[in-house]
Amino acid sequence: MALNSTKYKPMKLKYKFLIIILLISLFGYFYVTQDYPKSKPTIYMHANIITLEDTQPTAQAMFVANGLIKAFGNQQDILKLKSNKIKIVDLKGQTVLPGFIDSHTHVALSAFLENMVDLSGFTHHTNKEVWSYLAQQLKTKKAGKWIVCKGIDPVLIPDLVAPKLSFLDSIAPHNPLVLISQSLHSYWANSIAFKLAGVTSKNHTF
Repeated sequence: MALNSTKYKPMKLKYKFLIIILLISLFGYFYVTQDYPKSKPTIYMHANIITLEDTQPTAQAMFVANGLIKAFGNQQDILKLKSNKIKIVDLKGQTVLPGFIDSHTHVALSAFLENMVDLSGFTHHTNKEVWSYLAQQLKTKKAGKWIVCKGIDPVLIPDLVAPKLSFLDSIAPHNPLVLISQSLHSYWANSIAFKLAGVTSKNHTF
């Protein structure tokens, strides 16, 4: 019996795309869950190992097998584990740190924010504390110096009042001032900062 071609329409492009994505996802899942052969047992020596263990914060050598640290300590003790099946790696004084796995860490951003004036809810608990602290910090800054603050957070500081332009102008009359929210999604600035950035009421709507 001949097939009726009208019953078998070509698959729509969007469905083809979804099937391809599904196949890629399944391949990725099975790829990362494969039990591949482990690397050869290895002794790392002549190292500066930061263990993060209170009882032994540093070590000179460590033994790793099947992807796990089996032992660490001084050179003499770890080298007692040496055998023909164990690989030896001389790190020549290099520093070893524990692996950090985090799907949402902004290391570079944290370094960038480090020296900003901290107005966060981790260090201040009320609206008054936040603005009093900022006023104190501004007194220590030279006129004309940019002042950038971080951590404005209405979640941890429930009574926090968002600053108006007039308030920021009054508290920092001689410095460009920028405030960054804890979420990094909101920013406030005084008139001096807007002027230096070339932002005016003529090219932006406030």
